[in-house]
Amino acid sequence: MRTTALIAALLLAGPACAGGFEKAAAQAGNGFFEALEAFKLPAFKPAPPEALAPAAAHDWAALFASGTKPSEEELTGWFAGRRFTKEGPAAALLVGAYVYDNPETGDIDGKSLRLMLLGPDRPKVIPVTFYDELGSEAANTIIQLIRETARQWSPAEFAGQGVLSRRGDSSFELRRSGKYLVCKYPDGGYGYFFKKVR
Repeated sequence: MRTTALIAALLLAGPACAGGFEKAAAQAGNGFFEALEAFKLPAFKPAPPEALAPAAAHDWAALFASGTKPSEEELTGWFAGRRFTKEGPAAALLVGAYVYDNPETGDIDGKSLRLMLLGPDRPKVIPVTFYDELGSEAANTIIQLIRETARQWSPAEFAGQGVLSRRGDSSFELRRSGKYLVCKYPDGGYGYFFKKVR
């Protein structure tokens, strides 16, 4: 149970993530490193050079501005990427999943695409390559998070040049730029998703 709580803390997005991660790590004590081993990540696996490039090395605002609206099919699945912060790049995961409009009746009443962002809002909370190769325990925890939080996100809004997703007062927008999905985060920062992992 302690391992599952720690994994959930590793995966949550937003400002609460950092505090939740530190609290979970402290509660786990010596079990913290055992929990990380459950992900079966190579120890200190170097990130690819493009993942380590600072946001300033690429004009993310220009890529986003010139981007086009992705289709529903392009947004369905799990996509690993990076979120660029002032402190450096952080691991990011975009999840596009269909949710029944009425869970009690299922498909007959329709379904809508929900887009969810997972990952910390600062670097070094989890390895920057964390979502690039997911172990089974991490994937199972993400599935559980999707089940618990998908309905908190509004259906994806295909308007203007991009696709907007909202959760409460917070929102983010995605646009297709070449082979990448470029994201504009609620704080005005950028990130991108480059690899479909599920």
